[in-house]
Amino acid sequence: MKLSRRAFLTSAGVAGAAATGLVSLPRAARARPVADGMLAMLVDTTRCVGCRACEAACSEANRLPSPAKLGEESVFETTRTTDARSYTVVNRRRQPSNGRAATFAKTQCMHCV
Repeated sequence: MKLSRRAFLTSAGVAGAAATGLVSLPRAARARPVADGMLAMLVDTTRCVGCRACEAACSEANRLPSPAKLGEESVFETTRTTDARSYTVVNRRRQPSNGRAATFAKTQCMHCV
């Protein structure tokens, strides 16, 4: 049996449409009740000045070791990542040479989301 290009494309289109119909669409997210003691954090990263107070607050709330002394600039010499001892870290992304303020970026573990 010889299958023409037109017949093949028609069959492929029908099969594709049928397969798409069989795939279930994701359900809408459901709101979960908020349990007592649940925390969340909202940060305006455009206003971050690199003070790292959020690191200290996160460490205290999660009973983790205290981060390096606040105000200590040496922590910005390397890019840090979150780990089992620090759920929140602030890194300096760039230090412009034109006299502008540095840009800071907060990274967190997502436990409180």
